[in-house]
Amino acid sequence: MHRFRAHIRDVTRDAHERLDSRMSALNLGARAGYETFLRTTAAALFPLEREIGAGAPLTDWPRRRRSGCLARDLSRLGLAAPPPLDPPPLDGNAQRLGALYVIEGSRLGGKMILKTVLDSGDDDMIAATKYLRHGETDRLFHSFLDAASEHLTGTADIEDAAAAATAVFALFEESLNRASTAAPVSPIQTAL
Repeated sequence: MHRFRAHIRDVTRDAHERLDSRMSALNLGARAGYETFLRTTAAALFPLEREIGAGAPLTDWPRRRRSGCLARDLSRLGLAAPPPLDPPPLDGNAQRLGALYVIEGSRLGGKMILKTVLDSGDDDMIAATKYLRHGETDRLFHSFLDAASEHLTGTADIEDAAAAATAVFALFEESLNRASTAAPVSPIQTAL
């Protein structure tokens, strides 16, 4: 395992698990839950991708950006983009890579969400999955890890990346708090 990945995963474990738990309570097989997921993601992702911007330490950054796909998914469902949250400052490559660790890692959970949406049978929801499908055959998370391991070699850089990743998980949780407290939850979650 990449040295930086093990450290970031340890440092962000609580924040990551808390966000995953809250997101998994959304009924992503129902329109209201999926819309909440998309709005939550957009309010955090749009400003994060702008903050990373031209300073992205990855040469293939333009190919990795997903804001355009997410905007099309929102539009497809007749939703306006939510007001963006203020992203944490990302000063330097290490902090940008910490933010990208969260963004790129979300592709892994996105595969499970995509399956839920496809199983919903809702044609409109299924048509609004460009964000979830983005780069699905390109192994982008693994190539991110390889590229990031070349940049994040010193302890200080790895610590900066971990702090930024923690702040990004908090941003997504703040976005979920703001998106809707009335979003439908999964029947499985309510039975627990």
